[in-house]
Amino acid sequence: MSRDAGDSFEEFVRGRSAYLFQLALLLTGQKQEDAEDLLQVALERAWRRRGLRYRHGSPEPYVRQILVNASIDRWRRLRVHWRHTTQRDQRHDSPESKPAEQRQEAHAGKFVEAAAGADCRHCGAA
Repeated sequence: MSRDAGDSFEEFVRGRSAYLFQLALLLTGQKQEDAEDLLQVALERAWRRRGLRYRHGSPEPYVRQILVNASIDRWRRLRVHWRHTTQRDQRHDSPESKPAEQRQEAHAGKFVEAAAGADCRHCGAA
């Protein structure tokens, strides 16, 4: 790899980092810290491969693709974490894990909600 490849990549980063950060913000749902992390990951991966000859003469399409792929990986990790946390919480919230009094209160609450949503033919309310 030549010194020119490193210099041109640094010029690219200086010139396009604001745009790439906006893209990272979009990919992370406007979460600044996550966008910063995502952009850092993408630029680090692109830096390691900066000696490549880019198909379009610029590393930008390559860096954008890295951003998208890293974002997909991030969402997958979040989804797996969410599922794991939800399943754990559901086990702790199962009816068997609650005292009888809490189960009765929950059942009564469901009955009241159902009754409130029912048609009342005697009073004319819907």
